[in-house]
Order: sequence, then structure tokens, then C-alpha cells
Amino acid sequence: NLTLEEPDLTPVVRENLEKIASAGRYLTNLIGEILETSRLNAGKVVSVCHTVREDDLLDEIHTIIESRTMNSGQKFEYYIHGNKSRYVLMDTEHVERILMNLLSNAVKFTPKGGTIRLACDVTYGDNSVTHSYTISDTGIGMSEDFQNRMFLPFEQEVTDAGLREGTGLGLYICKSLVDLLGGTISCRSKLGEGTEFRIILKYAMATGEQIALLNSTTT
Repeated sequence: NLTLEEPDLTPVVRENLEKIASAGRYLTNLIGEILETSRLNAGKVVSVCHTVREDDLLDEIHTIIESRTMNSGQKFEYYIHGNKSRYVLMDTEHVERILMNLLSNAVKFTPKGGTIRLACDVTYGDNSVTHSYTISDTGIGMSEDFQNRMFLPFEQEVTDAGLREGTGLGLYICKSLVDLLGGTISCRSKLGEGTEFRIILKYAMATGEQIALLNSTTT
């Protein structure tokens, strides 16, 4: 990366350095997913909730994915149904990992001109709120056979074009984290027509004391 900042690189050298940087990012991601899988299998991953506004995390994800889709020549749609401005107790690290993993896959497997969509339906109870997240795309889709084993570690779809890029751990990690949070995840997909994931998670409403503590630490 430091060498790429030099102004007098020849095109061949720049191309080779960019390939090295790309391979480095892939290996970093691979190591991270293998380590996280090992921690999940050993029961070392725990859920830690924080007091947050419901819309803060979704707005952050929206900004990141919108930028990626613009760079990839895709369309990104973002919908929220229901009030989303209250304070809840949420494991933001794991929820973000779940949503970003699925959205990143949608971007990766959707061709230029396709559409990626993130929708969230919000339903309130007495002292809780349920979020139903739907992540869909108009990408290449998945076969019925692969959908039966897609949440197993190291599973990848094999098509006429060959093995898909990736580690085969992303969906396993998503499912494990959803289970850890006490939620559910389901999928509908068809080859050549796209994929839709739905994640349902329930959060406790934050108390007045918790909200006051959050506000005091952010001002």
C-alpha cells in the first residue's frame, strides 16, 4: 500500500501491487473467519448488549452498502417500516456482522445493474421490540441442493462457472450468531433469479436509567 502511493510506478508494477493488496485482504478475511469459527465452536463467543438508538446501526450500514453498490454499478434500496427512533438493548457488534455479511454477499453475487434491498419491519411489545430484517438481491441465486447445506462450515456452491469466491464460512457464522442472539434466519433463493434472507431478532427496551447513562457518556 505504501509503494502504491509512489507517483512514478509503471502500469505493470502498479497492477502487480494491486494484486498483492487484493490477495492480502482475502487472506486477512480468511484468517479472521477461521478464528471466529473456532471461537464459535468452542463456545467462546458471548453476547454483550449496549443501549443504542434503533436507527443508528441501520443508518451506518446503509451508508456503507450504498457506497459499495454505487461503485459496483448496482442499485441499493433501503426501507424501514415502523417507528425506529427508540432506545433498545442490542448486541451491535454481532447484529452488524450478520447484516453486513449478508449484504456483502448480495453485492458480490449481483451483477452490474442489479438491485440489493435492505428492509426492516419494526414491531413493539410491552417491553421489547422485534426487528424483521429482509436482505434481498437480483443476483445469481442458489440451487435447492446448496440451500440444504448452506449453513454448514466450508460449504460453497459449485456452478458451471466453477467454485464461487469465498471461504464457505460466512453463512455458518451468520447462522451461529443469529442462534446466539436467540433469533431466526431463513432463506429463499432460485438460480438466476436472486436470493432473499430474513432475520428476526428481538431486543429489550432500554430503561430510563440506561438511556440517561448513554446520553451522559456521549455529551
